[in-house]
Amino acid sequence: MRALIHKLFQDEFVIDEKPALTFTRERPVETGDAEGSEDLLSSITHLLKEHDRLSDLTEELKALDKQDGGDDPMKDFAQKILPFLDSFERILYLARNHGVPDEIANWLKSVEVVYFRITDLLESYGLQQMKTIGHTVDLDYHEVVEMVDAPDRPGGTVIAERKKGYIYKGKILRVASVVVAQD
Repeated sequence: MRALIHKLFQDEFVIDEKPALTFTRERPVETGDAEGSEDLLSSITHLLKEHDRLSDLTEELKALDKQDGGDDPMKDFAQKILPFLDSFERILYLARNHGVPDEIANWLKSVEVVYFRITDLLESYGLQQMKTIGHTVDLDYHEVVEMVDAPDRPGGTVIAERKKGYIYKGKILRVASVVVAQD
């Protein structure tokens, strides 16, 4: 990918390049002025070559995107199943943090087993949960939804998740919504 980006910009930032030609003249163009028509012709030729180069790079980027999962139906499925995983997590969180009768506790253990089987299956296809709690906040992976005083934690440390973040085949599928300790 870096090589493709380098190729894309290799000709764009040349320092010793001559300034672009302008088509205004201080002297009027004479009908037999070969220099004026050469400048215009070479500029048009240069622009057409540049257009072809950029078209080729666009096609390469599209092909690379397809290789990286641009048309991956599993990625679409993973994106659509995230709200269901969130619901499972909310149910399990409430069950762990509130007293429930033994019958319901046993039922919730079965729900938890189903949840872990689903997450294991999704992990086998490349979907992974981000590990955020205890890590320093990184705005590429985290959306800070709340900052709280936490004297026992260093500032900028993630202390809770409101919504889990997910990575699919090494790329961010959804950032994590987190609570961060402030100084």
